[in-house]
Amino acid sequence: MDTGAEVELQFVTGDLKRKTGGDIKTIKGVKVGMDYENATRRFEVEGLPHPVEVSVWLMLSLNGKQIIV
Repeated sequence: MDTGAEVELQFVTGDLKRKTGGDIKTIKGVKVGMDYENATRRFEVEGLPHPVEVSVWLMLSLNGKQIIV
């Protein structure tokens, strides 16, 4: 996964503070940004002012390929 590459990402939402989540989201055309702190990855989404931060444990697929952790 190269930084700056455009990918399609599917993941499960989760918020431990609010105790919400469980929805499956698919985002197309996101740009990859790396952040290895706390096993998270940052993705730049066009139209959003901030990056989407996703835990690797909640990722389901990347470019249509299943992620097995």
